[in-house]
Amino acid sequence: MTRSADDRLVAVFQRSIMLSTSAAGVTLWIAEGSWMPSAITPVVAVIGWLLVDRLRLFALPLPLANLLGLAALWVAGVEFVGGTIYDKLLSGAHLIVYLTWVVLLLQKTDRQYWWILLLSLLQLAISAVLTTTAAFGGAMVGMLLLMIWTLSVFSQFRVQQSSVARRATDAGASADETLPGQSGARILVRNGLQRDPAEAWISWRFRGLVGMAFAGSLVLSYLVFAAFPRIWIPGSVLGAPPNSQEIRGGIVHRTGFTDTVTLGEIGSVLQSDGRVLQFAVTDLNTGLPVDADRFAEAMDMDDLRVRGNAMGNYSGGTWMRMKDPRSISNDIRLLEPETDVFGRHFATEPAFRLEVIQDPPVGQFAFSVFPICRARAVEGSGRIVQRVVTGALVWTDGQDILQDAQRSFVAEVPRVRDTSTEPFEHWAMSQRWSARRRADAEVFRRRVAHEAFITDDLETQLPRLFQLSNEICTENGVRLDGPGCVDRILRYLSPENGFSYSLNLTRADRSLDPIEDFVLNLKSGHCEYFGSACTLMLQSAGIPARLINGFYGSEVNALTGRNEVKQRHAHVWV
Repeated sequence: MTRSADDRLVAVFQRSIMLSTSAAGVTLWIAEGSWMPSAITPVVAVIGWLLVDRLRLFALPLPLANLLGLAALWVAGVEFVGGTIYDKLLSGAHLIVYLTWVVLLLQKTDRQYWWILLLSLLQLAISAVLTTTAAFGGAMVGMLLLMIWTLSVFSQFRVQQSSVARRATDAGASADETLPGQSGARILVRNGLQRDPAEAWISWRFRGLVGMAFAGSLVLSYLVFAAFPRIWIPGSVLGAPPNSQEIRGGIVHRTGFTDTVTLGEIGSVLQSDGRVLQFAVTDLNTGLPVDADRFAEAMDMDDLRVRGNAMGNYSGGTWMRMKDPRSISNDIRLLEPETDVFGRHFATEPAFRLEVIQDPPVGQFAFSVFPICRARAVEGSGRIVQRVVTGALVWTDGQDILQDAQRSFVAEVPRVRDTSTEPFEHWAMSQRWSARRRADAEVFRRRVAHEAFITDDLETQLPRLFQLSNEICTENGVRLDGPGCVDRILRYLSPENGFSYSLNLTRADRSLDPIEDFVLNLKSGHCEYFGSACTLMLQSAGIPARLINGFYGSEVNALTGRNEVKQRHAHVWV
């Protein structure tokens, strides 16, 4: 028997729902980079289409569906707790997948179909956050066509449902009328409307209209994409593992994780809530835990600062550790674990134990407070060492460590004495070398610290900033001493002189270096600009200074009791 137009419409609609749901699941699978659970969605969609919708052999009872929904919520909640912001995003995506499975196996009405389409769109939205590949753009074009087609057929399906007479509910129905999906009727009448059931619902005219809607939507999408500004936040900000598409493409950056930092990079993460690390502090004298405020006070800080890299050489908007890392090998002769590093002159013995867990992807630097006495990596985390001149802690010998795994280390930290005459970070490396090598150490310190690690061409590179700095540090023709010069420069960059903090960065004069433009024209920016300006002005005045890149502040996780440092705590200081 030849199927009626109504039967064909129902079949086309159910297949369209199955294909749309399967395609959304596959897209999420590829974007996430993990087949579980998204790759199972096409299997569940085919089972739902064949057994539930077409053959009507099986359907989930509503009480069982509710129980499965609660189980899905519990599984997603377990994934959500304790993870990075990336893990939390994936837990929400997986919850949507689980709920999609449940709805696919229910006996469906319009409400269930709407839920399936909504859940599919949510999977596509999350996929857009997880990947930046060109293949995803092509997949979205295909999904646009598929979703427009499915929604158009859905509208036809709903009209068909409302136009077919139901003898059980319509008094006085015509004998020629039939139920939805039944054949043999010639004329269908409902509420004064009639239609010939032999007429095709999915006609070539209908297909043409869907194609025109797709083309118009594609053009409109392109215009919106081109017209509206966009801000891309790297997956590393979310705490995404390196197996994501974005990180395979080479975009792995958190502020302070690299040896070069370009102005403006920190601004993209200052509003992100992604976790960078978590830490706990123990008092070695009492064995009791110490909160972050008490620890900061003991370290002579207004709030806790964890440090990544130290950069002293600036060129064209980019900070570097040194001019040419290949020309100086001594700095990468790293200190061994368990040896004294910073600060034995601060205290005879360490006072605190700092336990740090860094969230993936773990880059080059191990973030810690300074000064420290010793540092060692926890077993399974690789090896941690310290650079000689900059003092930065770095991970090494960790090629066999999974890059999407956490890394942990323990540092022993002294109590900082406010009566100490030593600087917070000393440049005199000779104090850490034996008497036999002190002469060589002094030569190394002078050559490295004051040549390779300090910008030495500022008079040529930043002439206006160089002139301004030296004018500030001169009074009545007499050059001020070091502390007086530092105080003058700090006061110059203060709000009293018209400077203000802002994340909205603009340029007034693009012919100038961005730091000169900030100091001389804009006087508005975030910590990167204030810190960079201060460092360069001090260097211009002959005072050795470096820009420190790290994180400032923390917050307590009520569930774990640990202190957490987030991306929005990113900071630079001098």
